[in-house]
Amino acid sequence: MKMHKNALAAAHAAEAARNQKKFWEMHDRLYRNQSAWPKRRSLPIFISYARELGLNVEQFRSDMESNRWTKNQRRHATRRFPGCDRHADVFLDTHLLRYEATNAEGLRRGINLLLRIGHAPSRC
Repeated sequence: MKMHKNALAAAHAAEAARNQKKFWEMHDRLYRNQSAWPKRRSLPIFISYARELGLNVEQFRSDMESNRWTKNQRRHATRRFPGCDRHADVFLDTHLLRYEATNAEGLRRGINLLLRIGHAPSRC
């Protein structure tokens, strides 16, 4: 499967916005405007989104350029799939589903469990 050339940078932008409690706002802006990315470098575009969202731009830039998030994802991937550094993770709210639960029944059971314990989904 081919990945969008700015997908990783967009993920970094969303995570950097999460650090300032604006994950979903950045997520929505990234999704709505993704057709503008291929023609230009993504960092200036994502910084403009951060500015529009009222984020601390210096902190956002620092978090974007940090490779902490990438290292965590790679460490998690290689722990689950030795020799492989790419895979799709599935989360229900903030809970990572085990690989074997990433099917319709596993999702249904996970959602029902969260609802039963009264855990309302968060939007960061």
